[in-house]
Amino acid sequence: MISTKNYQSLSSFVLQGYSGASVKNLSSNDIIEIIKAYKGKNVTLVEQQLTSMAYYLNNQTTLQNFSSYPPEVLLYYQYSKITDENCTAYFKQIGNATLLESTGTLKQAKILLKSAKQCLGIKSTNISSENLSVLNNMVCTLNGTYIENSDCSILEYFKNCSTLTPDQASSIQTVLLNGNTTYGNPSNWTIQTLLNLGELPFYFNRIFWSKFKVADIITFLEVFVPKIKLAEINKSTLTNLYKQLSPTRQRRDTSCTTGNITTDIIKNSNLEIQYDVSQFCLCLSPQTVNDNLALLVENIYLEPNQQCILDKLNEQYPYEIPEIQLQMLGPVSRLATLEDIDKWTVTQVDTLTELLNPSDGSWPPDKSALLITKFLNAGNTFNSATLKAIGGENLCSVDISVLEAIDAQELRDAVPLNISSCSYDKQQVLYNKICTAYNLQTITPLQSFIVLKDYLGGAPQKDILTFASGNINMDISTFLTLDTSIINQLSVANVNGLLGYNTKDLVANQNNPKIQAWMENQPRAAINSLNLGLQGEYTINAPSGVMNFVASIPEKSSTNLMLPNMLWTIFMTVAVFVLQIVL
Repeated sequence: MISTKNYQSLSSFVLQGYSGASVKNLSSNDIIEIIKAYKGKNVTLVEQQLTSMAYYLNNQTTLQNFSSYPPEVLLYYQYSKITDENCTAYFKQIGNATLLESTGTLKQAKILLKSAKQCLGIKSTNISSENLSVLNNMVCTLNGTYIENSDCSILEYFKNCSTLTPDQASSIQTVLLNGNTTYGNPSNWTIQTLLNLGELPFYFNRIFWSKFKVADIITFLEVFVPKIKLAEINKSTLTNLYKQLSPTRQRRDTSCTTGNITTDIIKNSNLEIQYDVSQFCLCLSPQTVNDNLALLVENIYLEPNQQCILDKLNEQYPYEIPEIQLQMLGPVSRLATLEDIDKWTVTQVDTLTELLNPSDGSWPPDKSALLITKFLNAGNTFNSATLKAIGGENLCSVDISVLEAIDAQELRDAVPLNISSCSYDKQQVLYNKICTAYNLQTITPLQSFIVLKDYLGGAPQKDILTFASGNINMDISTFLTLDTSIINQLSVANVNGLLGYNTKDLVANQNNPKIQAWMENQPRAAINSLNLGLQGEYTINAPSGVMNFVASIPEKSSTNLMLPNMLWTIFMTVAVFVLQIVL
């Protein structure tokens, strides 16, 4: 916890942990100064944090200087407070915002686009360079028609976009191929053109790539692919890239004519440009796959080629693939059939961990259940390490009888699992187990909430009602994990008791089906008694005046500024650990 008035000195780490709960005891002026401290700091905030900050800005009579505030927060400022005289200054500031789908800022910028066009007098799809400079990153919300009709400088703004839609990518490519840009006529394009375009080419099709020499393409990939991998860009983007670069003509040869694939060739990471699918498989031997499996898995993106890798490995090991090889399969494993998996031996936790790694893609329930069953049939049990390896989503794929075999103490010692995808009856089994692992009669409702939070989706109504009278201030994300049948039985007073100072988060989430279903079951007068203006239909201005809180234990000290998310996680871990020792 931090006690300071020098808010500008706060580190990005501390600022990352902003929540409505952490500043609830501070004056409005102090909170405004805290919000200003985010300007220019490398801090990524999610929508709940941004709307909470915007609540305090909206309570100001007027904002004197937009440039004093982080542009991401200004996205959620109540636009009705913006005048015709200062709207350009407003949009010039939010044009600097980092727009991401994951934080909700890209969605919010799309909502504001119509107002931006009205403010700037944009009445057609032809946007001038001057107006583009005001819109800046908001350009990322424009469709292809604007791209093709606006000043060609629009292309430069798209370099800052976190992603491109197919429509945007197609139109940017069209503008480039027309030759009327600073990049010149396609006939004169070189490797420097590719490098100057940055990451935009990753979204283009083979018509664009046909304008370059293979050597230039390879040089470009050597520069940018490592950066893309490091940035953990969506794998589908790289997959699409290699689809566009792979040879289009499928040869009908029955033997390898392009050249046998060796370790040295694999290391250059451009196999999918040099070999079509047919030649890739014909020129790749089972022994080469066995000797270079990890390298191949890392550098091959096209599904037919990944399937070939799996087929060659099955050739190398017709009866049983060694576990050390299974541990290196990565996303290739997701192409395995039930018959393939049935031949695998899964006895080690390391094997199960690697095969179920969520970064390699999700498993269909029947396949993940088979993997887990094979592991258990090898004499293993559900200890805490195993449960961590399996993860909540995969655990949901096994039968209830398997879940009932989990030792309650091991579930308690495991990393909290996200079981939201489990059916209600499976969540009930896990909830009952975690309850038996603690002596709940000796601790407070708040302490119970801390240790049971991740399993409340299986809680019965009587337990939820106990929490409602326990001053736990449940966060809205946990509330939404409760079963719909349980939520619908709660009164307005119950929900208000559960959420406490997080009750206002109902406004920003009122379009959620669970919230809508609950509201339909409540008397209008009771809903109105919350004084939140709940209408059952989300509007742009509604969330701007609402504080959204990240879950936190109520704070008593008026000097407490904020509890960073990481510190909160540490606190929760320590709290659970202490409770485990005590109980």
